[in-house]
Amino acid sequence: MRARIKRPEEQEKLTAQLEMVFDAVQKAIALVEVEDDGFRYIRNNAAHQRLTGYTLEDIQGKTPGEVFGQERGAAIIDQFQRCVNAQKPLTYEETVRYPAGERIVANTLTPVLEKGEVKNLLLSCKDITEHKQAEKERDELSERLRGMFNDHSAVILVIAPMTGKIVDVNAAACNFYGYTREELLGMSIQDINMLPEDEVAKYRQLALEKKQQRFIFPHRLKNGDIKMVDVYSCLVTQDRETVLLSIIFDGTEREKYKEELRQNKELLKATLRFIGKLHRRLSVHNRPGGGITTRNRVAEEVTGWREQEA
Repeated sequence: MRARIKRPEEQEKLTAQLEMVFDAVQKAIALVEVEDDGFRYIRNNAAHQRLTGYTLEDIQGKTPGEVFGQERGAAIIDQFQRCVNAQKPLTYEETVRYPAGERIVANTLTPVLEKGEVKNLLLSCKDITEHKQAEKERDELSERLRGMFNDHSAVILVIAPMTGKIVDVNAAACNFYGYTREELLGMSIQDINMLPEDEVAKYRQLALEKKQQRFIFPHRLKNGDIKMVDVYSCLVTQDRETVLLSIIFDGTEREKYKEELRQNKELLKATLRFIGKLHRRLSVHNRPGGGITTRNRVAEEVTGWREQEA
């Protein structure tokens, strides 16, 4: 069945509809004609005109060099020719000074083929200036934070919350534990924490659920020493992944003093109990004039007085 040939008025209506769609598209686009002697702009839509500041009259029927000048025109022609030679879409970024101002633009060239030959190029442009600026600010912030992380005097470990793998460390951590950075990055927190593995996993889960942030753990150094450490953990996003940032302080001396204090308290309790028993056994009798008349053996042991002296 042969396709019905459209009448001229139908062709005009279809062309008008396509023109309306072309102009209504929100993405900035321009149509380029491929000629034997080079490239010429056919038209651009309203979004392209707003982005670039060039009207249809500014570019229609003109070469890139005539629109943008010889230097930039040559760079544009080079990209156009690459797309024609490859006969497939091509994407590239460029910083452009338009009449509307300097912008960073991501361009996509799509070849339009007819009988195996590229007859036109469809150029679509996306303004990525703000995106690039945000990327730059993020990178600068990341660099500053990395400097703070590396130079901080506190011991810092970054841990994968589900596996316990150590994914990042600072210089202070290497100095404290005695391992190189490469060695620590090949370890998990279970290799350092002396608690049973299931307990360590349980505490990681508490930190992950934000139910507990401060912990006291026994950590083993490379030389075998055990240090009681205070660990403050919080969730942070690193490279789009959630990790545990653990800031660690050596609490060994404090825990040692706490243990000594506990022992002293136990000794004091025992002493008080002994004195209580001693008090019950101690017996001293006075005569009316105030002199000591009798005393028992415990009183003699406590005072050191013999019976005649008392």
